[in-house]
Amino acid sequence: QVAVTAARLLSREWLLGAMIIYDNRDIYFIIFRRAGSVLFTKMVIVPAVMSTVLCLGLFYASQDHPVVLLSSNVSRIYSTILGFVIVFRTQLAFGRFFEGISHVQMLFSKWRDGFTSVMAFIECSIAE
Repeated sequence: QVAVTAARLLSREWLLGAMIIYDNRDIYFIIFRRAGSVLFTKMVIVPAVMSTVLCLGLFYASQDHPVVLLSSNVSRIYSTILGFVIVFRTQLAFGRFFEGISHVQMLFSKWRDGFTSVMAFIECSIAE
């Protein structure tokens, strides 16, 4: 039974079932993919749609009825806040990415140091 379990663990089907398979040739699939995306969750979609509908409603109500006084700067303020949020999230993502790159560089450096130490030990052991 151990041999069957080991063969199953090393089989190609099990490995492919455990890995995420990416198809980077279809750009529309990459942009509009829902699985694993933060954009298509209820916590993001509902407030975004509600705030956009509210802004559109106030914008059109201010044109039809003079009762609703809406400054022309509301759209500027809204787009400024939205731009700030997008830039902030992008900056966080880039920060995480480059932190990961620095950790990978550190990992390769440690592996290289370990390899050179082992090779020096082997050369000294052979020389004696």
